[in-house]
Amino acid sequence: MNLAVIIKAQSPDRAGKLLDQAVAGFTSELGDSHVHTLQAKVGLAGLYKQRGEIATAHAIYEDVVTKQELHPELGPLHTETLRTKANLGTILRVLGEIDEAKRVLMDVVVGKSQHLGPSHPSTLRSKYNLSIALKQLGEWDQAYELREEAVKGFGSASGYGSEHPTTRQMQESLARMVDDALRPVDSG
Repeated sequence: MNLAVIIKAQSPDRAGKLLDQAVAGFTSELGDSHVHTLQAKVGLAGLYKQRGEIATAHAIYEDVVTKQELHPELGPLHTETLRTKANLGTILRVLGEIDEAKRVLMDVVVGKSQHLGPSHPSTLRSKYNLSIALKQLGEWDQAYELREEAVKGFGSASGYGSEHPTTRQMQESLARMVDDALRPVDSG
């Protein structure tokens, strides 16, 4: 799988062929819901997302999330399931299905908060992603609160701090959000 990730960066077409072969092989040998099959499918969905084939990525992510949530070794709170679900939420947002994206991303935030803790960098990134959907829905107060929480969390997280690029990027995004909120509406 790691080889496919490296090749994906250098040759997406070759990576696609490798991932297709991996999915077919794992499905044939291990079954459609085996952990290795699901991991290969997530890699394939990521490649489709990278290529801009959003509808195909969406279908794969949705299928994988369903199987991961029901899987006896994974389940709804497993980090792999939550990661795949976060990708699904992002795809839903891109497809304009903002209400569904909000629901999925809220599940991810709740799951990561329970499983990893509310201050874990992965949880903070999920809060930030949820804030984007909330802003798109016009839920500014909740979006601002989550984005601010993410900025503060990354600012104090081990390995990050206030000068880390991720923290700075989120600070800038928060500032733009405030600017957008304060900008007068053009009644033109």
